[in-house]
Amino acid sequence: MQDASFALELSGIGKGFREPGGWRRLLEGVDLAVPRGRIEVIMGPSGSGKTTLLHLAAGLEPPDAGDVRVEGVSLAALDDRARTLLRRRRIGIVFQFFNLIPTLTLSENVRLPLELGGEPARAARERAGAWLERVGLLARAGDYPDRLSGGEQQRVAVARALVHGPAVVLADEPTGSLDRGSAARILATLAGLARDAGAAVVLATHSDEAARIGDEVHVVRERRLFPERRLAEDEEHALPAAPAAAPAAASVPGSPPAA
Repeated sequence: MQDASFALELSGIGKGFREPGGWRRLLEGVDLAVPRGRIEVIMGPSGSGKTTLLHLAAGLEPPDAGDVRVEGVSLAALDDRARTLLRRRRIGIVFQFFNLIPTLTLSENVRLPLELGGEPARAARERAGAWLERVGLLARAGDYPDRLSGGEQQRVAVARALVHGPAVVLADEPTGSLDRGSAARILATLAGLARDAGAAVVLATHSDEAARIGDEVHVVRERRLFPERRLAEDEEHALPAAPAAAPAAASVPGSPPAA
């Protein structure tokens, strides 16, 4: 049965891989349900299955068992093209190493999901500009990624992941390649913008500091997912200290919500 009350649902997920020595079971019986506006953190050592879990949630690879649903739609019921379209329209992904396209400007990188989704060029430029302003980089819109620091590139990647208003944002070690100060800025930016946009966020990390932005923390252990810590509903999330916030978004059609 479809349940659109959750932006993302993983039910009974199992996944394994064939290795030279035989079959390796990586995940088994994993359940996770995330409503919009909530941040769920997945922790575990390298090789425990955190990234694989995100790939399954994004429909980048199929589970061996169980079901993945995005806004109530089972990914298993879709063909490859339909999964690609759903991912393009309803899912945003933030990678550890940014994955910006080096031959595109910052504006072109951010508006790429909109253009792939068929949005008119002028509207796409306006929305991309609003999101670049929201992360404090509108003045660099015409620059190429190699002219930015790692932290600045990741802020562009966050804008790109959120510009099309996805229901689900998947972040895979988004601060793993950044220094402490840049990491703090990215965590504050990702958490604030995702909550303002009402996205359901799943953050995979090995960092206790990064985990502090979550509403709930889960640990991958012995192929399963266990709740580790639930923050009190009225507790303010203890974000790491970060540099001053970026300027407010421009008031243009499709601009992101103000923090």
